[in-house]
Amino acid sequence: MQQYQENIENIEGLKEMWKEINMRLGNLEEENKRLARRVMNSKYKSAKNRLISKYCGFIVLEGFMILVMFPFFYLNPEINETYRWPAFIYWTLFFLGELIVDTYLMLKVRSMDIYNSSIQEISETAAANWRIHKIAIIIGLPVAIGAVILLALAMEANQYLIFGMIVGGFIGLIIGVYQLMKFMKYYHLLQSPD
Repeated sequence: MQQYQENIENIEGLKEMWKEINMRLGNLEEENKRLARRVMNSKYKSAKNRLISKYCGFIVLEGFMILVMFPFFYLNPEINETYRWPAFIYWTLFFLGELIVDTYLMLKVRSMDIYNSSIQEISETAAANWRIHKIAIIIGLPVAIGAVILLALAMEANQYLIFGMIVGGFIGLIIGVYQLMKFMKYYHLLQSPD
């Protein structure tokens, strides 16, 4: 009988230990979830802030180019009168379109609530923004090429201008690919939970 009583006490002691271990594991699990969420939020916040910074830089550059267009086309005596206004309007609309798209995307990134949104919501928003960004590039590239051709016509392309446009286009392509890779990296960080 005493043996039986000891076994019951041992079982009760084991049950108590089991409850205590379960409680500790539950606390550890909650702590791990909290720490993982904090790490993810930090990673998301960093990528989000870098995207906002990139978009703001492009918005300032595009705004500056819009302001420069009028004096460049209006005051430049080397521009052919036939192409002066079409080139001015084309270039201004090109930069205005890019400014609008970049502002829209920057505001969409800024509105992402990384602390209260699920990982899936953040990932879906980032994927949608990246799609819009790629569409803007696909549309903007031929438009930019048209703008360069119109500029060459307006400036009555001489050999120095053509050389300058080729060198500038090559440098611009290198910088553009570099910036695109940065955007891609930040969007990838927002899309992938790991």
